[in-house]
Amino acid sequence: MIKNINMQKLKINIGVVVIIVLAIAFIFTFNHITSNPTSMFSKISDQNYQKLTDIKFVKDYEDGVDAIAGLKVSIGNENDPAELQVKIESLNYWQGFISKNKEKYELLKGVQK
Repeated sequence: MIKNINMQKLKINIGVVVIIVLAIAFIFTFNHITSNPTSMFSKISDQNYQKLTDIKFVKDYEDGVDAIAGLKVSIGNENDPAELQVKIESLNYWQGFISKNKEKYELLKGVQK
């Protein structure tokens, strides 16, 4: 009887120790990942990073042009005033983005060709 109780206490103590060790390992790993997120992935050079951001910018610009065309059509078909207001604000945003970044887009598009 006493041996069974001691074995149960031993199993519980081992379980608690395992949980504590796993928690500490998780904390160290999480802290390392958050303080140095690129350490888990291959390092990316500044030049490649700039290329990726340029590609994303060109994609966003082209999506904005498509959004303007779609919004102009949907504004003409909208009957709900609240929805109409949202679409007009979205249209204004995209038109501003396109007009502000047209020169940068044309420059990047010329470089990519």
